[in-house]
Amino acid sequence: MTSSSWSSNALATGHELYDFSRLRYISNTPHCPLHFEIIKMQDKIIGLISLERFHFTHTETVLVTIKVDDVLFEEAAPVHEGGMRLSLSEENTRHLIRALQEGKHVCILADGFEEVLEPSQFSSSFSQFMGEKTPIK
Repeated sequence: MTSSSWSSNALATGHELYDFSRLRYISNTPHCPLHFEIIKMQDKIIGLISLERFHFTHTETVLVTIKVDDVLFEEAAPVHEGGMRLSLSEENTRHLIRALQEGKHVCILADGFEEVLEPSQFSSSFSQFMGEKTPIK
């Protein structure tokens, strides 16, 4: 089994309005189509769930359940054009980040797909994500 990890990268354009950072979870589950990432643009942080090789149900929203310990956070997340990506609310993104910083496993369920996020390496990766910028060459 390979270890799970968090991968952070950023792009500094020279203009804060267009700077961009991304923190992505790399699963240890072979061929898991569900992915989680956090995007930072300006002062806004967005949690995204995406599918690889599949599409979410052809509706405007998909029920997403985030499970931390025995607590469930649910929301109807909007489906982006193309049907392969969902945006989480700011509130549920904060719950998810807080749980991972506390060292808790987070289970994401969406449209019949599931992924468990491992908290190891999250705090240091998140700190790097919040401050990392690489200039465009």
